[in-house]
Amino acid sequence: MKNIVLIGMTGSGKSTAGRVIANHLRYPFIDLDEAVVSYSGETIPEMFEKGEAYFRDQETGITKEVSKRSGQIIATGGGTILREENINLLKKNGVLIFIDRPLEDIKQSIKIKGRPLLENEADSDAKLDQMYEARYPLYQKYSDYQIRNDREFDDLLEEIDRIISKAGV
Repeated sequence: MKNIVLIGMTGSGKSTAGRVIANHLRYPFIDLDEAVVSYSGETIPEMFEKGEAYFRDQETGITKEVSKRSGQIIATGGGTILREENINLLKKNGVLIFIDRPLEDIKQSIKIKGRPLLENEADSDAKLDQMYEARYPLYQKYSDYQIRNDREFDDLLEEIDRIISKAGV
C-alpha cells in the first residue's frame, strides 16, 4: 500500500486535510514539519537561525525515514519540493496530491508568526507572492493529482478520498 503525500503551499490545507483523511482511513498521519521538530529537538525558527540549508537537511533526513514506511498520510512542508531528492524519496512509495489553494485565500488565513521565511520579512505578502510564483510550477510538475482547494472543506476531503480510491491506494 502506497503513501498518500500531500504537497502545496503553506496554508493550503495539507495538514488539516491529512489529519482528517488519516483518521477516516485509520492510517498513520505524518506532518513532516512536526516530525522534523520532534526529531531535531529544535523549533523551526531555531533551525532557520542556523540557515535554511540546515533546516532543509533535517527535512530531507526525516523524508528518508518516513518514505521507508507505507500506508501513511504524509503532509509535507511547503518547501519540501525544493529538493528533488525529497520528491524522489516520496514518489518511490507514494502518490503525490497537490492541494492547490488560491494565494489570496492563503494570505487571508495563515499566521505569519513561526514561519521564518515570512516572519522576518518587512513585506510578508510580497515574499509569499515570490514563494508562490517559484513553487507553483514545482507542485504541478511533481504531483500525480491536483485538487483545487477553493470550496467547502468536506468537498476537498471527498475529492481526496476519490483520488485515493482511483489510485488504488
